[in-house]
Amino acid sequence: MQIELAHATQVRTLSELTNELNESLGAILLNCDASLRWLDRAEPDLSEALTSIRRVLADAHRAAETVVRVGKLATSAQTSSARRQD
Repeated sequence: MQIELAHATQVRTLSELTNELNESLGAILLNCDASLRWLDRAEPDLSEALTSIRRVLADAHRAAETVVRVGKLATSAQTSSARRQD
């Protein structure tokens, strides 16, 4: 029973991390698109473009942190699986 509960918790956590990663990647795409639109105007708005680019960086950092958390979860799952097999 404990093994199934631990597995269910890991699956739910992985699902949550996947959602976080999708949100970050979606925000990166939207802000990159916004940056290009600000720069592609007859009179580019550099201030707005810089704001969008800073948001891209923040979202990219958030996505990278999420990937690290996925790696830790995978390592934890492997360790748990190895313990169960012993």
